[in-house]
Amino acid sequence: MSMQWALPVLKEIDEELARLGLKSCAVCESDTALGVDMRPVVLSVGGACWADRGPMNDDETNISYLVRVECSLCGNTLLFNSERFITGATPALKPGPLGPAA
Repeated sequence: MSMQWALPVLKEIDEELARLGLKSCAVCESDTALGVDMRPVVLSVGGACWADRGPMNDDETNISYLVRVECSLCGNTLLFNSERFITGATPALKPGPLGPAA
């Protein structure tokens, strides 16, 4: 199953990044090509989270969900810790379609 950011959460993330000053690409300076990806980046920190014994079997392993922002012109990609943006009671993730992002 694929997961994606819930639309209210995605909007909140996009607005907060703009408020913090992320309005154009740092590489190509395009002010129209930056976009927040609907899908989170799942990062295993401290070990393998899906070893042959099952997910999160290692007490030292932590899973981080990152917000991915990409410039559609030059490909510059930024990752942000989602915990900095998700403040409300709205569930942050929802099931999404399988396959590549549209």
